[in-house]
Amino acid sequence: MRASYHTANCRSEIERAFSETVRDKPAYRGAWQRDQRCLIPAAWFYEWDQRSKPKTPYRVYPLNQPMFTFAGLWDRSTAGDGTVTASCTIITTSPNALLAGIGHHRAPVVIAPSQWDVWLGGSKQAAEQLLQPPPADEMAAVEVSKAVNNPEYDDPALLQELSA
Repeated sequence: MRASYHTANCRSEIERAFSETVRDKPAYRGAWQRDQRCLIPAAWFYEWDQRSKPKTPYRVYPLNQPMFTFAGLWDRSTAGDGTVTASCTIITTSPNALLAGIGHHRAPVVIAPSQWDVWLGGSKQAAEQLLQPPPADEMAAVEVSKAVNNPEYDDPALLQELSA
């Protein structure tokens, strides 16, 4: 039986300072205040075109790097029985042109290798400056099978582009 975990992204809103946005969200503000920033690697991610029924899935992957490195926050929590759980969240922001073009309303914040030190150890103000939509010309999106909508389905075919 597969464990069930609920996840949420910590959204950065372009029109508001991230420090103001995260201050309103109890799930993230402590990690931000304690500078618990992390990098989350991913070779690709799925996004769904929200305009279609059923939603059309796309695999989004980097064009010029072997993988993305997403801006994240990490934290630990302790349950009443003493069990410690480590968790992390990916910070998202407004979509770039590519993701908006496939009908999506957000994008993960991608941290370039040259910016890793700033994200991980720089001031909050310097880190906040990195919270921008990723460059659209550095990624691609291909439509994939709707079978990806079923979390129980696990097959390499989920990565294959659908033929036109």
